[in-house]
Amino acid sequence: MKKSFFLKSTLGLFLLGSLSSVAFADDASYQTGADTGVSKLPAMVSKVDSVTDQTIKGVDLTSYQAEIAAGVKFYDFNGGLLDGNGLMELLKNNGVNYVNLKVAVNPFDANGNTYGQGQPTLQNAIKTAVLAQNAGLKVNFTLLFSDAYTSDDVQKAPKNWPSD
Repeated sequence: MKKSFFLKSTLGLFLLGSLSSVAFADDASYQTGADTGVSKLPAMVSKVDSVTDQTIKGVDLTSYQAEIAAGVKFYDFNGGLLDGNGLMELLKNNGVNYVNLKVAVNPFDANGNTYGQGQPTLQNAIKTAVLAQNAGLKVNFTLLFSDAYTSDDVQKAPKNWPSD
């Protein structure tokens, strides 16, 4: 049975799976700009036989505490408002078994404000980890050896670390 759901949030939900193939009405539409009709098709995820109970099916919730503080609301399939425990149960009941949480070294500027990026503080990670563990989810911490998210091209050492 295929399910679809919508979380009213900017959380990135990353589940292992494969998308079923989509047939486009007209390949020329990409040249002409005509409507392909793809936006009207349902999202479908086919079962992947190699996915087992041992497969990590996770979601990155680094930004969860920052989103809650900003007033973001989470809802279940029936439109019911979810608290943190309810969100974790919804994720678990829909196949998620791991939560990833990023933690930066010192994600605060000189005025004590975070750099944004989901506020990857240790305190936020702990709050979210407790919710996840209470629901029976496993937790993975990604330690950022920086004060903010970086890319492969730009890696700055934390501001309080020696520069040599």
